[in-house]
Amino acid sequence: ILVSFSRDDFTSSEAGVKYFIIGSLSTCIFLFGTSLVYGLVGSTSFNEISVFMSELYSTPTMLIVGLIFILVSLSLKISAAPFHMWTPDVYQGAPSIITTLLSTLPKIAAFAVLIRLLVYPFGEIIVDWGKILIILSISSMLIGSLGALRQTDLKRLMAYSTINHIGFILMGLIPGSEDGITSICIYLIFYITMNLGIFLFILNMQRDQISVTSIKDLSGLYRTQPLTAGCVSIILFSMAGIPPMAGFIGKLIILNIVIDNNLFFLAIIAVLTSVIAAFYYIRLIKSIFFDDPVDELDNISNDHSKYMLCGFAFFNLTVVFYPQFFLNMCASITLSLFAVK
Repeated sequence: ILVSFSRDDFTSSEAGVKYFIIGSLSTCIFLFGTSLVYGLVGSTSFNEISVFMSELYSTPTMLIVGLIFILVSLSLKISAAPFHMWTPDVYQGAPSIITTLLSTLPKIAAFAVLIRLLVYPFGEIIVDWGKILIILSISSMLIGSLGALRQTDLKRLMAYSTINHIGFILMGLIPGSEDGITSICIYLIFYITMNLGIFLFILNMQRDQISVTSIKDLSGLYRTQPLTAGCVSIILFSMAGIPPMAGFIGKLIILNIVIDNNLFFLAIIAVLTSVIAAFYYIRLIKSIFFDDPVDELDNISNDHSKYMLCGFAFFNLTVVFYPQFFLNMCASITLSLFAVK
């Protein structure tokens, strides 16, 4: 309903239909996977599934199939490739405020469910679901980085950016360790602040009081709104993983976890796709500072938006001075997550 809220906009209605169909399909797949697990275990309780798994000498094939269906459903929710097909169209068609919501809160909730599901009841078969996550992670990073290169709409580009970030976050879950979960929590915090900063700017991108989202509309922004241009550039540098921004700290922590678990090939792919992704972020910054303006954007008249944009930029710029705070906070979150039975 929220995605198709702009009733007079065809793209919004189209996005709403796509989201409804994909969401319904995701629910059906989830229920089918859950029914397979229930048929074997006789319960949907995490406790009883965990006990059942610990008593097995070999894992039944149907149990793994059921888990695969559940993972496919959750992959649709988090926009992990190759189940990302709805993301660019829905991000572009939905009202910008709803796109902001879709790119933040549901991702946190879905990852919380994913972590609890895999690490606790299915922790005994980490070798099996770890392979699935590796495939999802690699495909997300590749599609997210390559798919954004030809985009001309800022919201579609942010959709592929989300897919790329999701691939990076999934790497932290593959080892199934507490350190990995801590790294995911840290990355999610930084990802949320980066996304909120960019979409706050997109919400205020207007020309003659009409919202615009084309990348070419950023041309020459620095000449008319230097403070806004500087804040947006800092957040884009952070998304690209340029040191010493928050995005770099988040990626570095996850890469350390991956390397510590001897997943060197995954780390190499992550670095290569980050380099590709950096190209389209820096292309936006180049457009902001060096391209000739075609038509000037309206100045941001809302002081609250200016203060919040500066706040997000300042946060991403200064995280390097107090990373231990986030490490300790996220370690506490992880301990509480593992303590819940």
